[in-house]
Amino acid sequence: MEKAIIIYGTASHHTVLVAPYIADILQAEGLATDLNSLSGGFPAGLADRYSVILLGCSGMDAGRTNGGWPEFFERLNGCRLAGLKAAVFGCADGHTRRLNGQVENLSDSLRLRGARLLAAPLIINGDPLPYLSEIQEWTEGIALAVTCPIVELLG
Repeated sequence: MEKAIIIYGTASHHTVLVAPYIADILQAEGLATDLNSLSGGFPAGLADRYSVILLGCSGMDAGRTNGGWPEFFERLNGCRLAGLKAAVFGCADGHTRRLNGQVENLSDSLRLRGARLLAAPLIINGDPLPYLSEIQEWTEGIALAVTCPIVELLG
């Protein structure tokens, strides 16, 4: 059975609201999902326990990866992510240019470590409430790509 983990680091409260919403949707789509804040430490056995990893960030710090991400990727250097399915989402408080830099850094870091990105990054600018349907559609697409092999072949 496929199992996902959502790991999020944030300087804004929007990512904290969106991450559990995404987890709930994945679980409703039949994908067992754990939720982990970067402040909770590095998840043990990441590459062995999970087949899907979603990373969530905020758009603060002028495009530099914030919220504990440098330490996370330092710990991740020893992990093989080949075959791991991945996606990235980000929330901004009006700073989408900064957020785009964050999301690009996270996506590149996953790709360089062998993970396969399932979807284009999800960008949420401001209050996530107006984006709920977009968040749901993006998350359902990820769940479908994970749970339905034919979708993965077509993607």
